[in-house]
This record gives sequence, C-alpha cells and structure tokens, in this order.
Amino acid sequence: MDLDNQTVLKNPDRYLNMIQDENQIIRRDAIKTISAELQSAVRGEKTNLALQVTIEEAMLVFLRPVTLLIRDPLEKTREVAYELLGLFILRLPKQKLKEILPTLIPIMVERLGQPELNEPSEEVRLLAVHRLEDLLNKLGTDLNPFIDDMIQILANTITDPFHTVRILSCGLASQVAEVCRTVFHYNSERLLRPLCSSISHQQQRVRVAVVDCIRKSLVFIPINSFIYRLIHDDDNILHPLPQIK
Repeated sequence: MDLDNQTVLKNPDRYLNMIQDENQIIRRDAIKTISAELQSAVRGEKTNLALQVTIEEAMLVFLRPVTLLIRDPLEKTREVAYELLGLFILRLPKQKLKEILPTLIPIMVERLGQPELNEPSEEVRLLAVHRLEDLLNKLGTDLNPFIDDMIQILANTITDPFHTVRILSCGLASQVAEVCRTVFHYNSERLLRPLCSSISHQQQRVRVAVVDCIRKSLVFIPINSFIYRLIHDDDNILHPLPQIK
C-alpha cells in the first residue's frame, strides 16, 4: 500500500470539510471514500509501518464528525458511519473513545431509545447494537456512567421488529449485566417488560435468547419485580396445562 495513493491520509482536512458539507450527497460520497481508504490502509499497514501513525491520526480527525453522521438523513451515510465507528473502536486508544461517549451515546439514545422508531433501517439498527457491543468489549466498566442510557436503548431494541436485532440485544443485555454489575441493578427493572413481552415471540431463536438473557440477568434484577411482571405479561404462566405453563 503506497501512502501516495491514499488521498484521505494525505489530505484529511479536505475530507473533513466534505463530510460536514450541507449537501447530503457530498457527505455520503466523502464518508464512503474515507471508509474505503482507511480500510485499505489498515490492510496494507503490515507491509508499510509508516502508515500506522498516519492511520490513527486520521481516525482521530474523523472520529467526532463521523459520530455525528449516524443521524444523517441518508441511510447509506449512517450505515458507513457505523461501520467506520467499528474500525475506530477497534483501533483507537480507550481514552480517545471515552472522550467521544458524551456525544455518541446521546445520539444513539435519540435514534434507538425513543418510543418512536427514529432509525427506520433494520440493517442500521443492527449495526448500532453491534457498535454498543464493541464499546462494551473495549471499555468495560468505563461505560458505567452511561448505564441508564444503555438500558434505555436495550429496552427498545429487545422488542425490535427485526428479530436479529432482538436476539443480539438480549445477548448484549446479558453482557451489560455482567460487566456493569455494580450499577446495572439501579435501572434494570426497565428491561423486565420488554423481556417478558418477548417470551412469547413467534420465533424460537428469539424466545431462547430472551430466556437465556433472563437467566443470566436475573441475579441483578429484583426477583419480586420479575415475578410480578412475568405473571402479568404472560398468560401462559397461569395456564391450567402444565406443559404450557
């Protein structure tokens, strides 16, 4: 990989201006170019050590503006922004990622954690949950200050219309309960209704994911609240036939 061929790395300021342009087509095309060239540069850095510092410097330049693009009007722009964030999370030091959380997490709450579905794309919602999982794996308890936001998002995505998002969200909720155990219980009851309402989902994979999530998270959720919610949300608990119960 020749650095001379990497226009994004040679002139990041130009692309920084483009992804902040008022024209949404210019933003889309710019972020696609940034993503393609950074991905290519990462693949080529093993044979060109001079690229390593340059790549991380470019990522730091683009981190905040790319984060803001996850609420862009164009689906493709949002999709590529989430893909780039995955690369940034993998490559950038923890401290730099922690600094972007006060910007990133509220936008994700805005897109995923509201009663209305502000992110219409199933694929983008799936990417978003994957990025939350990446952040948890990278930052661990550094996400504790954002536990209420995480639970607010998960309370919605656990009942997402797209079954794959539901399954991934159940797994993520289990991970959050384990990693952020010291603060998870403060607002964990908020997950009870979406979890219990998903127990009767038509797809077996979803039901299994929900039950597994409840099993792993129950130690961090007040048991009386869980029993009350389960009984009131699932009529099968009181069914006269033992097999159904």
